[in-house]
Amino acid sequence: MTARSDTFDQCLIEIVSPKLIDIVFEFDKSRTYRRFTNEQTVVEIINFQPGQRRLEGKFTVNLGVLSQEDAQLKGVELGKAYPYSCQSQDRIGCVLPASSELLKDVP
Repeated sequence: MTARSDTFDQCLIEIVSPKLIDIVFEFDKSRTYRRFTNEQTVVEIINFQPGQRRLEGKFTVNLGVLSQEDAQLKGVELGKAYPYSCQSQDRIGCVLPASSELLKDVP
């Protein structure tokens, strides 16, 4: 691990974790948070991926939703799935407006 990677992980623990834990996500210490539906048949996944090389200092948020049926078909344990295991998955940048659009009203 690099100092930058350690800092990224510490920020997740100190800033992101409390917010996501408040809304019932569990943190697995590998930059991934999971939340099950009440029936425990669907898991929602949020994964933080730090940038490398020219994207160093930036990060991506990967989102995924996986049903128990899809997990069984793919041979994935529902509680250990990552966004790339999911039929329904995307990066948050693909579902939000461009950052310039988000910041247009900021003074």
